[in-house]
Amino acid sequence: MKRISGSSKSKTAWMSQKVSDNPHINYLINKAVKHSKAPYVQAIARSEQEPLAELERRVMKRLSPKLSLDRLKQIQKLLSNLSALDRADYLHKLQDDLNGRS
Repeated sequence: MKRISGSSKSKTAWMSQKVSDNPHINYLINKAVKHSKAPYVQAIARSEQEPLAELERRVMKRLSPKLSLDRLKQIQKLLSNLSALDRADYLHKLQDDLNGRS
């Protein structure tokens, strides 16, 4: 079957296309686009309002595909029993492990 669409480029090809030959202009445009996207703006707002809860959300989101549901529940139970300072230390340690910065 013949493709009828007028565009031969894929969606990712259009998204990665340079707007200008000047890298500084491309950087500014990419930064402006990123900072205007709703999920990014919401994450920044959550992080400013409750930084510890946002850190926990990010770490648990990254752990969820790697661990079983029971193990995730154990970690959440452990976190709920820790003080705020100990919870922050533990979450930062987990985040460093996930990033490979042990």
